[in-house]
Amino acid sequence: MKWDPTHIKQLQNNSLFKGLSEAQLSQALANAQVREKKSGEALFSQGEPADRFFWLRTGLLKLYRLSPSGEEKIIEIIRPGQTFAEAIMFAGKPNHYHVGAQF
Repeated sequence: MKWDPTHIKQLQNNSLFKGLSEAQLSQALANAQVREKKSGEALFSQGEPADRFFWLRTGLLKLYRLSPSGEEKIIEIIRPGQTFAEAIMFAGKPNHYHVGAQF
């Protein structure tokens, strides 16, 4: 995948990638995938293996848990430029939350 220079710059400013050269970052992103989701569509669900992390280019994502009665409890709204799910991925545990496209 070819990355837009604007996105490369944004990622270089992210704490996870800070200090990497453009070439190092491009190498790290060589296997990255772009996923597009419609509003209300899930990116991943609670309990699924956390085998990757994400960086949001555009839109908003809702990170939430479901109560025993099925009610959504929003934990965080993820905005463009944010990375997420990296801590749980490195911990080697399943996802603790659901994440779905908001807008």
